[in-house]
Amino acid sequence: MSQKKLTIYFCGSMRGVNANHQNYQTIVQELSKYGEVLTTHVAYPEMSNKLEHKMNDKQIYERDYSWFTESQVMVAEVTAPSHGVGMELGWASLRQNYKTLCLSQKEKEFKTSGLIAGCPTFEYKEYQNQEDIVAIIAEFMKQLQ
Repeated sequence: MSQKKLTIYFCGSMRGVNANHQNYQTIVQELSKYGEVLTTHVAYPEMSNKLEHKMNDKQIYERDYSWFTESQVMVAEVTAPSHGVGMELGWASLRQNYKTLCLSQKEKEFKTSGLIAGCPTFEYKEYQNQEDIVAIIAEFMKQLQ
């Protein structure tokens, strides 16, 4: 990547079940060391609720798509099933030379879709704890340099 500050799109289940906001917060904190995370609100439900309280679904879509087009890389937490994250990953899969890291917590209730885990344009990694998250993100970011 160039000397320009890296812009990062983070996504994870928000309205769906089993969102692990503690892990989301670890991810956002780590990503912030490498660049600007455009979607920090995903990790903080109170911030997200405040941001989206006066927005309709179309406005949310337009805002998120704008952030996506502005971003240089995506990191998606895919442990919990989410239609929204699936949509965002669809955007990423169609964008040439766009780097995408998908993180999934091992041994959870849900098995990640093969369409995500097997996508050749995504880097799919499983983690067990927050230390793994830190190491995986560091490795991913190192590859971008």
